[in-house]
Amino acid sequence: ALAHATSDVDDAREEVRMLEEVHGLERARFAEAALGASELARTSTEIQTARLALAEAERGVLEARAELARALAVPVRAVESVEPVLDGPVACSSLDPARAEMLVAGAIGRRHEVSRALAEYALAESRLRLQVARQYPDLELDPGFIWDQGVHRWTLALALPALLASRNRGPIGEARAAREVAGIAVTEVQDSVFADVELAVQRCRGAALELAAADSLVAAAARLVERDRAAYQRGETSRLEPARTELQLLRAERARRRAGRGIAIASLELERAIGGPPPQASDWPDPRLDPQEEANRP
Repeated sequence: ALAHATSDVDDAREEVRMLEEVHGLERARFAEAALGASELARTSTEIQTARLALAEAERGVLEARAELARALAVPVRAVESVEPVLDGPVACSSLDPARAEMLVAGAIGRRHEVSRALAEYALAESRLRLQVARQYPDLELDPGFIWDQGVHRWTLALALPALLASRNRGPIGEARAAREVAGIAVTEVQDSVFADVELAVQRCRGAALELAAADSLVAAAARLVERDRAAYQRGETSRLEPARTELQLLRAERARRRAGRGIAIASLELERAIGGPPPQASDWPDPRLDPQEEANRP
């Protein structure tokens, strides 16, 4: 938050500076009767709006430093000299369909809620086995849960042999009911993890689309700046035209930084959804390949 707030201040301060430069050039054109009063007034209003945005951004820095100090349990003065540095987004990068599928499988194995629900189910399963063993010591039950590679989730074995309904039904029935409740909890937790990862993946993709659009906007604005600067150097226009397009470029770059912030936030949300930073792409097996082919691949 502090890094983003500091970046906002820099952007707002630069916009105020460029608007004031444009306003000065417009006043010169107005004095030459080459510019209308309405355009001059509009730029003046934009300057006041930009100054207000700068004040709000500076307030955001103060609040972000206070939040950081509170999180670290230190006085605000201890973090006044901190200059935050933003790392590039990791989780959202190279998010192809195969990798997204494996992220879901990895989340089931890494999220502590799933482990806790499975542990509670295993406990209920062991109590049921104990009640069954007391009446049928030679009876072996199938594993309580297995990993289904096809759907990337834990599958529960809730069935019991029919003969168990005839004897010791009270304790066995109670243990079986407790196991079913634990099984429902496992299913709900897995469904919740699936939903979290899917939502985070879609947010990554949406943020990537927004970033691509912002990149296109910056590229278009940069071309306009080059064109107007070249025209100014040839003496075809005044300094006002390139100053205006430079302001447009600044705003486009600011929009791109906001888009980059969005993809960084989406990356953090994806990391939370999958239970931590994603492994490198080479660490994931490709589900579209046979395991033997995967092992022999260079």
